[in-house]
Amino acid sequence: MDVEAQLERYVDPHPPHDVVLGHLLESINDVAHANDQKAVVVADEVHAAERHRTNFRHYRRSGTPGYQSSRLPQVIDTIHFGPSEHSRLLQAVDLATFIYRRRCTVRETNDRARKTLDTTWRHVGGAVSRSWIWRP
Repeated sequence: MDVEAQLERYVDPHPPHDVVLGHLLESINDVAHANDQKAVVVADEVHAAERHRTNFRHYRRSGTPGYQSSRLPQVIDTIHFGPSEHSRLLQAVDLATFIYRRRCTVRETNDRARKTLDTTWRHVGGAVSRSWIWRP
């Protein structure tokens, strides 16, 4: 999410993490629907986990905010938060997210670092079903 653009566009914007989580849940729901599946969301621990669970319950009742509102029918249960140091899956998602963001936001001047990022992305990028940066 382009936080600077959000701050320029909205007088009282929602917290960026809340906005991104809403978009992410919509994407998870869409992918699960396209594959005729249900989804359980497991996420890295964050300090606002209870607020996110509350938002999720609200989304299920009233729909996600924005012009593509969804009640997330394919996402079941709640959002399960856990420590990434105990989950290889969460560590893999953290790695893919870091590499994606780094490749999108940093012009890597070190050839060795750039090649390492590109090589690692070739290994993990195929598992990414959607990637975009929301620019309000």
